[in-house]
Amino acid sequence: MSESIAELVSRIQALGPADLLAVREACSRALVAADWASLSDEQVVGAVEVVERGYRRDTSIRVQLASEVRVRSIAVRENKKTGVWLAERLRLNRSTGYALVHAAEDLARLTDIAGQPVDPYRPATADVVAEGVASMEHYRVITETLKKLPSRIAADTTEVGAIEATLAEFTRTLAPDQLRKVGIRLLAYLNPDGDFDDADRQRRRRLSVSPQDVDHLSGLSATLTPAARALWDVVAEVWAKPGMNNPDDPESPAGSSEYVDAAVLDEAAGRDTRSTAQRNHDAFEAMLRWVVSSGELGSHRGLPAQIIATMTLEELETETGIATTASGGTLPVKDALTLAGAGRPFLALLGRVS
Repeated sequence: MSESIAELVSRIQALGPADLLAVREACSRALVAADWASLSDEQVVGAVEVVERGYRRDTSIRVQLASEVRVRSIAVRENKKTGVWLAERLRLNRSTGYALVHAAEDLARLTDIAGQPVDPYRPATADVVAEGVASMEHYRVITETLKKLPSRIAADTTEVGAIEATLAEFTRTLAPDQLRKVGIRLLAYLNPDGDFDDADRQRRRRLSVSPQDVDHLSGLSATLTPAARALWDVVAEVWAKPGMNNPDDPESPAGSSEYVDAAVLDEAAGRDTRSTAQRNHDAFEAMLRWVVSSGELGSHRGLPAQIIATMTLEELETETGIATTASGGTLPVKDALTLAGAGRPFLALLGRVS
């Protein structure tokens, strides 16, 4: 580094955040337009490493700023959650906005009421991210591993801190997929007997539905408790049998196989070409239809808990197009009408009176 560059760097380091952002923007634009072909092979290798470190270090800046947005109630003043505000402001997926907020809760450096600095919740991980050593993928692996700790270990903050520090140190030499293997080995070492209590299982239970895709399908992922799995096994045994609840077969028996003649079920099973996963889906849908039409769900916001779908009169008459549900979801008009046939449909025509 030449003397003039060293002096420039020194002056930059003395700038405040606003001026640093201006310098950063200028440097970023200049780097985009730089003639990288003029570098030697050795310089290209060095540039790749420098840029990657900066990219990873930016994570530390992003979570710090996300934390500032939350602490200052900037999103709240617009009646929004911080994750939603970030997603809309930065044109991110909402899941990415919320992930940024969660990372800020773990990695951001805060100050207390007296103005004194407070260490991040995951200090070792925050350090390696700030150094540009660890990426967001490394961070996710560390958090996933820590979430899988047995509750008897998770309750000991000192031991959790030591485990986190160990994983953070491995980010200096390992890629995220390699770090995940280390996490698996570490969990096996800490819990060799696989001894998990009910608190561990309840802590990890989840069921998530992804946003609808372009074809209006939604992904479903879950981690079921033993009780929920046992209940599903019962449902699948009688509702997902080959031949049962098959939407592709007009003569397929609906509901539970318990009330179906064995010969009828055998014939339907012979026509059934669905995979096990498809039968499970159809059984799940049939179960939801039964629950919604049973009336046991009561009311929601003063209305019966049922599907409310909106469509145009033309779409209704032609049975084409896409209907919109009260929750903001979409489904083909044909499917909406099919669902209406399974319950107690009410039709309201909305239009301008001449």
